[in-house]
Amino acid sequence: MSGKDVPEQLQIFFPDLPNKEDLAEVFLLRNVVVHNHVWHLDVSDVEANGASTLANPKDLKFQTKRSYDAIVDLAMRKTRRLGLNVNPTAVDRWDAGVVFRVIWDTLLFMNAKNFSHTPLAGQTVQFRGKFEQFEKLGGLFPSSRKAQAESVPPE
Repeated sequence: MSGKDVPEQLQIFFPDLPNKEDLAEVFLLRNVVVHNHVWHLDVSDVEANGASTLANPKDLKFQTKRSYDAIVDLAMRKTRRLGLNVNPTAVDRWDAGVVFRVIWDTLLFMNAKNFSHTPLAGQTVQFRGKFEQFEKLGGLFPSSRKAQAESVPPE
């Protein structure tokens, strides 16, 4: 199984895995952050012009997965399906919330198929000094980019 991406490996054990494409985007985001896929952006007048792309990770000769082009919209600097940021410095709470939900849904699916693969008993975790059900933590992330913008306190 070496050389296969995590979603491909999971599909071997779970042929009816419902969210393989979402998982591919989540693991691409993981690679973007862990391997710091640098983008060169022009931020000289970001308020007036935005931050135009001078060079993307492929232009800079970063090693990307073979599925990178199919998953990433280079012009938008986001994944095509889930809209996850692929510029490491742009990854935010909304992206983290999407990742949490995709991974949690995958774990629930796997658990329903075979409890021995992912025993989800004892899902209580300590968070901010209180014990919470792990699955409820997903509700703490903004459900949309608009909700995230509205939750940021003014300066």
